[in-house]
Amino acid sequence: MPRHGIGAFGSVLMLATAVAAASEYYLEDSQVAPVSYCTDGDGGAISCVAGGGCWGTCGGARCGAANSCDTWLGDLWDNTEGFLFADAFKNIGDATGTLGSLDNSLGARIGFNSGFRLGESSVRGQFGLSYGAYDWKGRFGLGGIVPASPWEKQFFVTAGVYQRSDICADVPVSWGIVFDELITDQWGFLAQDFTMGQFRGQIGYAINECHELGVRASWGAQPGNALTFITPGNPGSTVKPMDQCTGFWHKHWDSGADTNVFLGFVNRADVGDWLFGFDMRAPLSETIALFGGLTYVAPSAAAGNAGVLQETWNLSLGLVFSFGGKAATENVSGYAGLPLLPVADNGSFLITD
Repeated sequence: MPRHGIGAFGSVLMLATAVAAASEYYLEDSQVAPVSYCTDGDGGAISCVAGGGCWGTCGGARCGAANSCDTWLGDLWDNTEGFLFADAFKNIGDATGTLGSLDNSLGARIGFNSGFRLGESSVRGQFGLSYGAYDWKGRFGLGGIVPASPWEKQFFVTAGVYQRSDICADVPVSWGIVFDELITDQWGFLAQDFTMGQFRGQIGYAINECHELGVRASWGAQPGNALTFITPGNPGSTVKPMDQCTGFWHKHWDSGADTNVFLGFVNRADVGDWLFGFDMRAPLSETIALFGGLTYVAPSAAAGNAGVLQETWNLSLGLVFSFGGKAATENVSGYAGLPLLPVADNGSFLITD
């Protein structure tokens, strides 16, 4: 599986490079139009006017045909971002029965996320994937019952459609829906291999240039064929994606940074009651941004061995590389061309039994 994952990653990156020379586009009246149409009707260039964004400008814009600011789309390469994160996570796969949970996982993850146009529609497509390697020195074994295992590998694939808001054009609603596929190798305490899928979506409303409120949700569509470890020598229930629903507050700061704070609940049949978290993205330049995020699921069981078995969390810290120089945005809507939802990880793709 890891060799296939690396091959797929390289193939898509080469595809993105091949289309880097494609024509640029901008959004005009909810339709895609070539940048060459950006004139004042008499063949002269239009200068974008101040639109009252967080920096007093109209959000990462190029000129529209009506002497207003329209969000720059660009080609596939312009709308592709790569990332390299240090990751740590814990989930039900780390459970060791009556011994509690003796492991969590630390490693690194690399990947990309791309947005692309769908014909002449303002609705766009997105595709991304990541490859993560964890526990580089292997994991704890349980005598002759469970042997010590080598490092764990994970491959996430995310694909779907989206439409960003455009607060400059009085279009406050954004939405997106994707399908996430998780492919694992040596997952958890029992070092199992399986695939699993979920749907994930969000809808947001931009109150102004700097504040957005919305709802995110995910629901399982494809259970895994792995087992959880309830008692030594006695694997228990099969695993599946954890259904979740959260409300979020997205804040765009004057510095160009973006933060999201979220709070919500999970299916009461799962191994948690509620969850919370945050993420942040701060541009270091036009092409590089610092990213950090945390998700924590509060166990439904009481503190002690039962609660430790159910505890689930994810922590990520790293860098995002914008190939199109779009690391910094000027309002809460962001660039229309960039994908709306991130590639799934162990915080957005939670696992239960």
